[in-house]
Amino acid sequence: MIYRPYSLFSLFLLILFLQVDIVHAKKEVVVPLVPVNEISGSVNCNTVHVIDTRKNKANISHNGAGRKKLVTKDSLSVELRQFAQTMIQNADSFGEYELLILLHDLELTSLIPAVSMVNSVHIQMSSYVGKDGRYQPVLALDSLYEMPAQKLNALIDTALLFISDFIEEAATTDIAKSENTLTLSQILSIEEEAKQYILPYTQPPKKGVYYTFEQFKNNTPADTAVYFSRRSHDGRYYYKFFLNSLKGKDRKDLADTTVFAVSDGKIWCKRAYTTDFEEMKLMDGDFYYNEVLYGLSLQDHSAVAYSVGANFGAIGGAIGGAVAQGLNNREVNKPRKYDAAIFRMKLDPVTGNGKKQKRLL
Repeated sequence: MIYRPYSLFSLFLLILFLQVDIVHAKKEVVVPLVPVNEISGSVNCNTVHVIDTRKNKANISHNGAGRKKLVTKDSLSVELRQFAQTMIQNADSFGEYELLILLHDLELTSLIPAVSMVNSVHIQMSSYVGKDGRYQPVLALDSLYEMPAQKLNALIDTALLFISDFIEEAATTDIAKSENTLTLSQILSIEEEAKQYILPYTQPPKKGVYYTFEQFKNNTPADTAVYFSRRSHDGRYYYKFFLNSLKGKDRKDLADTTVFAVSDGKIWCKRAYTTDFEEMKLMDGDFYYNEVLYGLSLQDHSAVAYSVGANFGAIGGAIGGAVAQGLNNREVNKPRKYDAAIFRMKLDPVTGNGKKQKRLL
């Protein structure tokens, strides 16, 4: 046997590689997607198709589970299709349609900086039914749910409850045939088409005050005599905006005025705090900003649903309320209490409303 001086070193590298691989594995938690309930009775579909439209498909966690990534065994679209098929497989009767589910976001947060006792689930899904390549909308859900800190399994079970209830509602909704149907490509481009008519997605800002979403949408400020001061704190910039002048009796503090956005001519800002504005960030084709709103208090034992909405009717609000109530029934009943909290908001290009994405503080 020929002695090679580098063989021990190679063995050391191999052992080190295996250790790193094992540590890396421990940083991931495989989430089993098992339905909370099955559907009995009639369903409007006989097949299920799921499309994952998320930009980041790597995991379904944010700073959560002791900084472990939450992942699924297979791709999330495959897992959710099996999830839905399992729910409907024992139905008494099946409809003629395919159930199309679009997953826009699913994020479980089990550790929030400085507020580690509050967990959350953000879920955005929409559903359609159709055949021969034409679909009509059924149900949409876009909500951030907050709850007291729980063990990871409880947080996952909560998310599965939301998804199960959503699929059950979508699959059991009575469908009236409609001539106003959409192709899959039209469905996937609804928001992108809306952005084509909102100039801030494609044009630089004009200096001034945008009192309404329509003014922002058309990049037409109502007042242009805008002055501002800026300060920095913890690496972030905060602005104060005034009309007429920076100082003097004639100035008007825009913190005392209801405005949609303000621009210094370079960036758009929205009011984040009582008197301060922060920049609206355009990232990956969407506007994000911070806002102080009411969130779950640390002593609460109920689920709170935010930004529940349906693009297609009131049923989306109903499912969100039902899910929250369902969780309340599983938790200790206590009066709901709310604390001021900082949330990351995403601008809805269709309505101009902000939707909560994450609790930051």
